[in-house]
Amino acid sequence: MKKFIIIKFIIVYLALFCISLVHAQVPPALPVTSLPTATPQPPAIASPNGQTTPPAKYAEYQSYCRQNDFDERSVFTNEQKKRRIDLIEKKIVANSTDTAAMNALIKEFIAAKDYKRAEDVFKKYSENLSAEDQIIWTSEFSVQKKLSASAISKLEKFIIENPTANRALIKLAQIKKTLQFYSEAADIYIDLQNKNKKSDYSIELCEIYTLDSHHKDAEVNCLQAAKKNPANHLPEIYLGISHRERENFKEAQLNFENSLKKQKSEFALTCLGELHFLKKERQKTIEYLNQAIELNRASYRAQLGLALAEFEDKKYDAALVNFKEACALGQKDTLEMRKSHKILEERKSPLAKNYYDEIQKCKAKELF
Repeated sequence: MKKFIIIKFIIVYLALFCISLVHAQVPPALPVTSLPTATPQPPAIASPNGQTTPPAKYAEYQSYCRQNDFDERSVFTNEQKKRRIDLIEKKIVANSTDTAAMNALIKEFIAAKDYKRAEDVFKKYSENLSAEDQIIWTSEFSVQKKLSASAISKLEKFIIENPTANRALIKLAQIKKTLQFYSEAADIYIDLQNKNKKSDYSIELCEIYTLDSHHKDAEVNCLQAAKKNPANHLPEIYLGISHRERENFKEAQLNFENSLKKQKSEFALTCLGELHFLKKERQKTIEYLNQAIELNRASYRAQLGLALAEFEDKKYDAALVNFKEACALGQKDTLEMRKSHKILEERKSPLAKNYYDEIQKCKAKELF
């Protein structure tokens, strides 16, 4: 009897062991929420002529001309900047309550990217400034110190307490745009327009929707902005960018050229240069980018575009000179230079080492 019990125990044990092996080989069912889903493909974009353009082809290319990074102030020489600052300082000396001049002085230093002096001026005159001016400038300094979340939080608190503080709302929208929270920035401008039917933020919405690749909304607002502000060259540029990203190159070129008729700008010239690069028209690319550089020596993106065009033309030495210049002016992202280095390395070109050395130098500059 005892022997029979032992045998029965062994049989049960073996049966349980076999069952556990079977379960070990079958993966457990995933809960419904964990099931993988297919990644949706971006839809084709309709162009004005009713045709559709697949986005994949352009999406492989990373544009260097999408924002107005180099406004008119960056064209001023150091001597001109100094004269402007001296003039504003004299106005403050003549009238110690001139808050417009105080704000203008802070703005000049920020435009010159001298944030320390801008903050020093703010601290010096902050008691004279309104509460709204104070929150606007403190949020600007917080953003420059990479404390954007704090800046947004303080602005939102101030706006709740001061619902008519429209300039603070605009500053909040600008910060959200910089952080690429485009839909939130657009909502603020729409709310401002709804609060005051006479206000117009079509230029701001034109830019935001273009940056966010909401091409239908971009086109509506850019056309409206161009109509309401016929002398402003920016709506045409953003329309051009929107068309370029839909690969409507003919329309994009027309928009960029129309912008230049209104005002010659580094923005339009650089975008035109880039457009011709995409169209494989190297000579026109180089021509427009050189014009952009001549107009604004600080434009590292035009230098970068020139480097890419010259590299495509197999002018590797000339391209490296422009890569170096772009880095010296502030283009610290070495992605395009690294791509070029890889091509030269694969071709076993002796210039590959020169490119590698410049990449390391550019990376080192980023640390300072």
